[in-house]
Amino acid sequence: MTAFRRLVEENHACIIIVSSSATGNVVAPLAERHGVPLFAWASDLNVAKNRSMVVRTWSSGEDEGDLIGAEVEKLKYQRIARLSTVHDYPLSVGVGLARSVPAEKLLPSRELAPNVKDFQTEIARTRQADAFYACLMAPGSNGLLARQMRQVRFGIPIFGCEALELGSNFQESGGALAGAWFVTGGVRPEFEQRYRALYGEPGTSGGAALHYDLARILAATKASSSTALIDEVLGKEWAAQGLLALRPFRGNGDQALKVNWIGGFGAGIHGGFLLFFVVVAKLDEDIVAGLDFI
Repeated sequence: MTAFRRLVEENHACIIIVSSSATGNVVAPLAERHGVPLFAWASDLNVAKNRSMVVRTWSSGEDEGDLIGAEVEKLKYQRIARLSTVHDYPLSVGVGLARSVPAEKLLPSRELAPNVKDFQTEIARTRQADAFYACLMAPGSNGLLARQMRQVRFGIPIFGCEALELGSNFQESGGALAGAWFVTGGVRPEFEQRYRALYGEPGTSGGAALHYDLARILAATKASSSTALIDEVLGKEWAAQGLLALRPFRGNGDQALKVNWIGGFGAGIHGGFLLFFVVVAKLDEDIVAGLDFI
């Protein structure tokens, strides 16, 4: 709150950009009250709900969960274990997954604190599962889970949310994430190549591509007021150069620039839903072994 007031009252900021749903939920009421446009990299629908000055710059976790659920149905999983971190993002993805898959296929969902490193108890609970959904937020946690599953010879498919693509997961997995799949925001190959050449970290390029495009969009606007700025940003299709696409959306009390969903490594198109395309990343042993830049 102090930082927001300093930016607006002392630095006379006319646009605020924040990262994460948690930050967005704190700053959004202030932006609305002061009439300052806020662009929030947030998956939580509550950030922009019924607010005129707030635009989410990502698709919702529930949308992502819907797409994961559609892929689960195509793959015909019958007994799905679910393990998430206690955090707004994985919980919202879980809502979408739960409404997209018949309840009889879902084992009880388990939510853990971010600092949990030993998953043997959770693995033992899910021995009847034929697939394992993981959305753990602490760096490397999804990889640790996969490695511990392999140690006890529990070799069922692993799939999850965007958090699965972080490089620390592959480091911790020791190759146990081979065959895992996930969905994430699609980045243009040319941007991905430039980003990796500079930073070498593939797990954050979606956010970098988003903010590259957002900066270009805001620089191109010609609006003379805060309301006009929001209307201009949401009133046209913008040519993305970092992401595959940013699609303006207004409805149901929400307003957002939504992304096209895509997978990370070795991706191939599997299907589409609403405004999004789900492209699932299948990770084979050669690809995992070759990720020496992670």
